[in-house]
Amino acid sequence: MGVEALDVLSDKGFYVEQDVFDCETNGIRVFMPIPDAFNPYKSVGVPEPKFYSDRFVYDAAKDVYVCPIGKEMPFWKGSNRGKGFDGRLYRSRLCDSCLVRGKCTRNKRGRYMFRGEYDGAVDRLRARLETSEGKEKCRLRRTIVEHPFGTIKRAFNQGYLLLKGFRKVKGEVGFTMLAYNMRRVINIFGVEALVSLVKK
Repeated sequence: MGVEALDVLSDKGFYVEQDVFDCETNGIRVFMPIPDAFNPYKSVGVPEPKFYSDRFVYDAAKDVYVCPIGKEMPFWKGSNRGKGFDGRLYRSRLCDSCLVRGKCTRNKRGRYMFRGEYDGAVDRLRARLETSEGKEKCRLRRTIVEHPFGTIKRAFNQGYLLLKGFRKVKGEVGFTMLAYNMRRVINIFGVEALVSLVKK
């Protein structure tokens, strides 16, 4: 019996737009925070937040962007922003006579929108992260085992093992896990609560 759907949780350090697209193509739902560098809320050269890129809505049926004041920006030309990052540019000639142009862009040529070849998959990921399920998945991702291993490696200076052989290594790791668990209990409940638990 094959797997019909697969959910994958990841942190933003693994974010690659093409990987998001490839996962979606193969029936894999990705839940991964989008790094700040890819955040459309921070648009360069846009004077007012009302005209940040996230306020421009892409209409897939018409293949146009609709700006915040309701004007359509049709496809203008193809664009290549580097190897493996092809896309399309959208702009409107109405930009020249727009009354709010000074609030929208500082570009002398007017405002344009770039849509990368994987932006459809990224848009769906962004929408998925805004759902209650997406928020819960991301919360769950932050609680799983990577955090303890990171703490043990960095805070406890346990980047490598000192002993050899399965029995000795098992003992060394066991002491490390015991120390980690005790540290967690102390941080959560305090020393007095830990002592009272031991006395019981």
